[in-house]
Amino acid sequence: KLMNYIPEDLLVYGQGYDSSKNNYNPFFFHRSEARMPRIHGFYMDRTEVTNAEYFRFCQKAGHPLPASWKAQGTFPRGTGDLAFSEASYSDAQAYARWAGKRLPTELEWEMAARGGLSVLIDE
Repeated sequence: KLMNYIPEDLLVYGQGYDSSKNNYNPFFFHRSEARMPRIHGFYMDRTEVTNAEYFRFCQKAGHPLPASWKAQGTFPRGTGDLAFSEASYSDAQAYARWAGKRLPTELEWEMAARGGLSVLIDE
């Protein structure tokens, strides 16, 4: 599965610029209030895990099927390419380990989701 490399950088997060007024923007931060941890570079899958990929994991690893699949013994017809959406945190961890990967941390997820969009302001 294709992965993207997210390079090491500072993640700027905290309270968006003056959310008490109409100029709220979640990507603008007061320098004095922002937190800026350094996040080491990491890899993240380009796309979500599909139903077909999760089913293959269940078959190969002997992991239990989601409750909604048990009656048919597989995912619903025509949904193989859709994102799998019934995983608990422990299911997601098990899938990631089986695939030789790991789940991103909360801050890694935030950094990847923003795609570098954070601006510090000095006011």
